[in-house]
Amino acid sequence: MKLSSFISKNLVFRQLSHFGLIGITATFVDLAVYNLAVHIGVITPISKALSFMFGLTVSYAGNSNLTFRKKKHKRSRFVATYGTSLLLNVSINEFFLNLVFHGWKYALISSWFVATGISALFNFLTLKKWVFAS
Repeated sequence: MKLSSFISKNLVFRQLSHFGLIGITATFVDLAVYNLAVHIGVITPISKALSFMFGLTVSYAGNSNLTFRKKKHKRSRFVATYGTSLLLNVSINEFFLNLVFHGWKYALISSWFVATGISALFNFLTLKKWVFAS
């Protein structure tokens, strides 16, 4: 079986692939904004919230049009999902930055990766099962 045939026939694989590619793009946007904000002196919780919102914009556009291909979905569910994800993301980032990785040379980037990974998993599951559910 050709890979393209497998992908087109396997909905979950296609969705995960698209979600991953869109997620990588959104993640780079998030990381760039976070680093810029921290570099210019914005405190980390605000920097993380701002960067998350920029990544969210990329994620929403891509996932609603490509990953889940749903024109109709409940915007209130999307807002609730990403509002919760924002709180999770910022809280996890601050927890790891100030308690787990405190004083470590790579604390900033490590905390960012942990927070981003956990919120990405939460987002995929919630978008698939609740926001863009058929």
